Amino acid sequence: APLLACGGGGGGGPSGPPGPDTNVASVTATAPSATLAAGPTLQLSASARNAAGGVVSGKSFTWATSDAGIATVSGTGLVTGVAAGAVTLSATEPGSGRAGSVSVTVTPPPVPVATVAIGAFSESVLQGSTTQLAATLQDADGATLTGRAVAWTSSDNAVATVSASGVLTAVAVGGPVTITATAEGKSATAQVSVTPRTAARVGLQPDFVAVNVAADRTIAALAFDASDVAIPNPVVTWTTAAAATAAVSEAGMVHGVAAGVTTLTARVNDATASAAVAVLGASDLLSTALVGGAYTADVTPGQTITVPIVLDLSRASATGDLGAAQLELTYDASVLTYVSAQANATGSSTVHSPSAGSVRFSLAHTAAQGQGSVTLVTVTFTVAAGATVGDVRTFGLAYAGPPASTTFESYSTPIVVGGRIRVVAP
Repeated sequence: APLLACGGGGGGGPSGPPGPDTNVASVTATAPSATLAAGPTLQLSASARNAAGGVVSGKSFTWATSDAGIATVSGTGLVTGVAAGAVTLSATEPGSGRAGSVSVTVTPPPVPVATVAIGAFSESVLQGSTTQLAATLQDADGATLTGRAVAWTSSDNAVATVSASGVLTAVAVGGPVTITATAEGKSATAQVSVTPRTAARVGLQPDFVAVNVAADRTIAALAFDASDVAIPNPVVTWTTAAAATAAVSEAGMVHGVAAGVTTLTARVNDATASAAVAVLGASDLLSTALVGGAYTADVTPGQTITVPIVLDLSRASATGDLGAAQLELTYDASVLTYVSAQANATGSSTVHSPSAGSVRFSLAHTAAQGQGSVTLVTVTFTVAAGATVGDVRTFGLAYAGPPASTTFESYSTPIVVGGRIRVVAP
């Protein structure tokens, strides 16, 4: 009769399912890296598996090295590199005698940094500029070392900063500032001073100011170097062509002294820019090429532009009434070509261009009651295709006399401000 396998223990009930297979069939040793430098350590790990490939937990291992002269290994699998070479580390599960191994290559220890040098760069840098610095590291034999970390510091971050990657930023005029590069305890220093930029162009915001007598307005001066980079906090010298009409402070504060028109000039280094100032009395009319200011525009060669001629009546006339006006607009015919002019007000009007560079207007009954400002005429020009980029040209607006009011308002002679264009690249 066949033999039957029986479970141990009493009772005649059916036997339970077989328990987990805890027999070790194989051992695997692993390393997080295939290389290890001499001196540092590397933690190995090992796992045991049964015949079905399942992990057998709770097993301990003994570790061994094939060459203790290259690498040693502790009882917990911690490997220490000793000398350059290849070594095999093995893990054995004592109960089964099963073992697994992993190969590790020990590399020579890094050659220590002996000297640090900062590469050549200008010891005088312009405010606002950035410069990439470079550090050269060498060993005791003078061989260049790569792949080492370099720390950069500045002795005065208010004047010049340096980033972790060695980018020097010139913050403010001053110095000298000490820049330090450090690698593995070795350092090198360099001195740098931050110098101001030289202005090649000055821009004013706004470049036209209307201000009442005894009132104040501020003009801001912006300076740019030859590369058209803005100069932070430029030192500006202000002058006025007629101090009896308008005064200007060192900060660009314009003070209206007496009714009239004058010019303010801002100078930064050898670059200058001018702004027109209209100081308005009680009954002055402000004639501009744009309500509230002079016509200013950046234009490109070949572009078509329209220039509105505006008379602001709001100051002098409660009714905003204008009876008649005669005026002439002059311009540079080498840059602008007259195309047409359109009278925008009602009543009789004549507009003609008697010669290149001039457009004349004669207008009557041009404004309705209560209108604060009147666009008398809109003039259309084309910019010459051969206009030179960077050229600045002005308009001149002149009246034959005060406008004649149909309601007999007491107008003063209009304060005239024309405008300007600047030719820029397309």
